Amino acid sequence: MLPLVTQLTHFRENKDVDFTLIPPKREKLNQLFINTHWAYWIDPDHFSKTSYDGPLHLHRVALRFSNAEQQYQAVNKVMDILLNSMTGLNREHLKALDWSLNEITDNVLSHAKSPVGGFIQASTYSQSKRVEFIVADAGIGIPESLKISNHEKALLEAIKEGITNNKETNQGNGLFGSQRVASMSGGEFQIHSCRASLQSKQNNPPEVTKQKIPYPGTVVQCLMDCTSPRLLEEALRFNNKPHDPPFDFIEREYTDQSGEHMILHMNEHLKYLGSREAGAALRNKIFSLLSCVPPDKKLRIDFSGVSVISSSVADEVFGMLFQEFGPMTFMSRLELTGIDSTVRGLIDRAILLRTLNSKR
Repeated sequence: MLPLVTQLTHFRENKDVDFTLIPPKREKLNQLFINTHWAYWIDPDHFSKTSYDGPLHLHRVALRFSNAEQQYQAVNKVMDILLNSMTGLNREHLKALDWSLNEITDNVLSHAKSPVGGFIQASTYSQSKRVEFIVADAGIGIPESLKISNHEKALLEAIKEGITNNKETNQGNGLFGSQRVASMSGGEFQIHSCRASLQSKQNNPPEVTKQKIPYPGTVVQCLMDCTSPRLLEEALRFNNKPHDPPFDFIEREYTDQSGEHMILHMNEHLKYLGSREAGAALRNKIFSLLSCVPPDKKLRIDFSGVSVISSSVADEVFGMLFQEFGPMTFMSRLELTGIDSTVRGLIDRAILLRTLNSKR
């Protein structure tokens, strides 16, 4: 769907062609078209984006980016999907995914010459601990970008190391590095561009085939297993040296200016915290962030500007965290700051009720 959305947007905005979407009759499928924004991107005259962009809705939503600022926001939203919906991840996995997302989306802006920019969509599979993202554009395609007339050869060249001239940042090695991240983690990597398709599975050599139906642009699909140990060290190696991205998503969004403390600002999540589902997503995020905090430090949860939270969220987040961690780990790993007496009372009550229920 994402490549289709990209091309229809291109035809509508640049070739003056209008499209009308006939919604699926099955309610679940119809809801999928709406929740992912496929319906809006295909037929914006008859469908709207949902105004809610909280942690649950962002799962699998199609995001568009046309400049560096929109790219930055889209990548951050995809990373938040991961934090909200999966647990048990470490910072290496988050860094590998963040690096791949930034590199592939940057390719769209730097090389694709796509008149509509790019689209990105991500899905998480919490049971198997897998993450999949797809990036599509309506640009000139990889063969034209690399000036290689043989389309199959062009895709093979695109995933080789050394396309970049920047040896310090390794920027430009996005397809090479992302293919390694996917295949070496036991996942899957695909490229569809012009008249060729490339597929790489589970560290097997990539296979290239002719596309029966040419795609006027480029689609990159990356499925990675987030339980693979030492993923960053093994997959992101350039000039035979491991590459550790110096400024990753966690540092950008959750580390204070001193670089000493990791902070989760609750006021940024307050508008979403009205249900147990939203509370569960926040609890998953806290679990994921804790895996990135050194054992001798705490995750600060800052309640500044938060005057009240619902009892259900207090229980779903802090009551369940206390029950799972136990009192010693809870107090040694989490630091609640800027919290007023009303909110503290709600959290204390949730913890007390969880403790009493566990003793019955």
